[in-house]
Amino acid sequence: MDGRFIGKVVPVEVSQEIGFKRPVSFTWDSQVYRVTEILLKWEDYGFGQSPPKNRHWWLRRHRTYYHVLTDSGRIFELYYDRASKKPSWVLVKEIASREM
Repeated sequence: MDGRFIGKVVPVEVSQEIGFKRPVSFTWDSQVYRVTEILLKWEDYGFGQSPPKNRHWWLRRHRTYYHVLTDSGRIFELYYDRASKKPSWVLVKEIASREM
């Protein structure tokens, strides 16, 4: 399943781990989703769609992506964007739903 695109900035409760922020819960459409497991985590320091001549170090992305399993059995992709002046969490998509 490719998932359902969401693409919204959402509030996320985190716990500070060594070297990264671990999502504990997030709110989307007035519903709180508790994260029960981080299934996957990776860093993105790429340039996105920037043409090669415009690839300066200050234009790099600084994102940490997560695939998370929630207490409702749904799997979501989130990322923490550290590159902006005000760091934010973005709920990218719902990947799947597991039967609970």
